[in-house]
Amino acid sequence: YCRVSTQLQSTQGNSLEDQETEGRKFAGNNGYDIAKVFIERGESAKTADRPQLQAMLQYIAANKGFVQAVITMATDRISRDTYDYFLIDKQLNNDGVEILTIQETNDRTAAGKFARNISVCKSKYDNDRKAEYMATANRNAIARGEWILRLPVGYRRALQEHGKRHTVIDEKKAPFIREIFELLSTGEYSQSDVRRILENKGFRIKNQAFNKLIRNPFYAGLLRSKYVSGLVPGIHPPLISLELFDKVQTVTR
Repeated sequence: YCRVSTQLQSTQGNSLEDQETEGRKFAGNNGYDIAKVFIERGESAKTADRPQLQAMLQYIAANKGFVQAVITMATDRISRDTYDYFLIDKQLNNDGVEILTIQETNDRTAAGKFARNISVCKSKYDNDRKAEYMATANRNAIARGEWILRLPVGYRRALQEHGKRHTVIDEKKAPFIREIFELLSTGEYSQSDVRRILENKGFRIKNQAFNKLIRNPFYAGLLRSKYVSGLVPGIHPPLISLELFDKVQTVTR
C-alpha cells in the first residue's frame, strides 16, 4: 500500500514510485509474492475514507487465507489517526493479515508492539501539533488583516519588490465576479440564470462553489474564519463594495 497526501509529495521525498520500489524489494527479501498494489494519490491519512485503502480492505476480505500481509513504508501511510490505525490493524488481524512496515520495526514481541504503538501515537501527535501551529499562524495573520490560505477565485498572489507575496485582484477573472454580484443584486435573476449567463461567456463554476462565492465577504474586503469570531477588515483590495455584498445577501436569502 503506497500513499502520498499531496501531489508535490508524489514527485518528491518518498514518492509513490519509490514506495512501490521499496515495497517490492522488501517483499522479495522476506519471501513474499506481490498479489496486488494499491496506490493512493493525494489522499490525507487523517481519515480512513480513502478509495484505495477501502479497496484494499475489501480485496483482503474477499481473499481470506490468500493474503498474508500488507506491506507499506510506515504506519503513518495506513493512518495518522490512532483510532483508525488500530481499528484497521484489528480488522486485518481478524482476516489473518499483518501490517509490515519497511522503515519501522515488525517485531511482534511485547517490546516491538510497544515501539509500533509509539510510532502510531507519534503520527497523531505530529498531526495535532501541525494543526495547532496552523491555527496560531492563521489567527495571527488574520489579526494583521492577511489571508494565508487558498485565495478565492478573482484574486491571486504577486511578489512585491522586497520578495514578500501579497494579494492582488486577478484582472482576468475579477470582471466575472463583479458581474455575478451586480446581476444578483437586481433581484431579476436566479443563481441558475447568472451561472448560465457567465457560462456563455466562458466562466464555469459548479453550483456549490457558486453559492460559497456569493456568501464570501472576502470580496468586500472582510475576512471570515473559524479561527476568529466575527469579521475582520482585510488589507487586500476589495473587489466589490460592502453595500453591494450586503444587498446580494438580502436578495438571495
